[in-house]
Amino acid sequence: MRYYGALAASICLSALVACQPAEQAAPVFSAEEQAAVEAEVEQTIDAYNEAVRRMDLDGMFALWAQEEGAALAADGKLIAGFDAYADYVRQMLGDVTEIVELEDWNPHTYVLGPDAASHAVEWRWALAGAAGDTVRSQGSWLYVLKRFDDGWKIVHSAGTHLYD
Repeated sequence: MRYYGALAASICLSALVACQPAEQAAPVFSAEEQAAVEAEVEQTIDAYNEAVRRMDLDGMFALWAQEEGAALAADGKLIAGFDAYADYVRQMLGDVTEIVELEDWNPHTYVLGPDAASHAVEWRWALAGAAGDTVRSQGSWLYVLKRFDDGWKIVHSAGTHLYD
C-alpha cells in the first residue's frame, strides 16, 4: 500500500512538473545590435531636435508615430493621438518667430529590444515671440521610440518645462 501511495505521489509530481510552462529562451540580441539601435535612436532624436530648431513642423511630425496610441505628457497635460499632438505643437509654436536656443545633454538611451527604446535627456531652450519677448525654459525629457517600416518614430514623450 505504501508503494502505491509513493507511486501516486510521484506520478502527481511528475504531472505537475510536466504541466509547467517551458522556460522561454531570450531572443539573441547582441551587444553590436544594441549599439546599432542606440545609435539609430540617437540619430532620430537629433533629427527631431534639428526640425524643432528650424521650426519645421513637417519634419517634426514625420518623426512622430501617426497613430492614436501615441501620446505626449507635458506640463501636467496628456495629449493622446497624433492629431492632438500636432494641434498642441501648432498652438505652442503659433506666436514663436525663432528658436533662439535649443540644446540637450546627458543623454541616456535604453534599448528595450530590436524595435523599441527609450531616450532621456536634459535640455534648455529659448523661444522668441512675435511680441519681442523671449521665453526660456529647461528640464528633462523622455522619449519612447518604436521602429516602423519607414524608420524610428516617437510613440510617447514626456517632460516638464521649468520656466526661467
